[in-house]
Amino acid sequence: MRFRIREAVIDPDLRRTFEQYGVISMQTNLAVENYFRMGEQTVMVKDVLNSLLPWLTEQFDRAERKETWSLLMEIAIVILVAAELSFSIYAFVEERNRVPPSTPHAANSFGCSNLSVAPARWYS
Repeated sequence: MRFRIREAVIDPDLRRTFEQYGVISMQTNLAVENYFRMGEQTVMVKDVLNSLLPWLTEQFDRAERKETWSLLMEIAIVILVAAELSFSIYAFVEERNRVPPSTPHAANSFGCSNLSVAPARWYS
């Protein structure tokens, strides 16, 4: 897990060129010791190796930081969903175990209505 990016201190023109080519192109150029165009001139990779390697490290750190934050967000989402699920299960179990309130005009087990009895209070 990486939160800090090791930023490369390189020439702004080189940075712009590296970003224009992209990480994969520059890695490929580095692997085959090729050249690339920077403005009007052709530059050999070995001539800018001291700038290219720190820039590639910076790009790797950026990608890893993004991955770290994505992982942390996924973990937070799982925790929140689990909490919501546990609250829902608890509420369902509580509702199922609750005794229904008595109603004043409900018929008793004999089918007769007992209007002389005051309604029972129900507290939750």
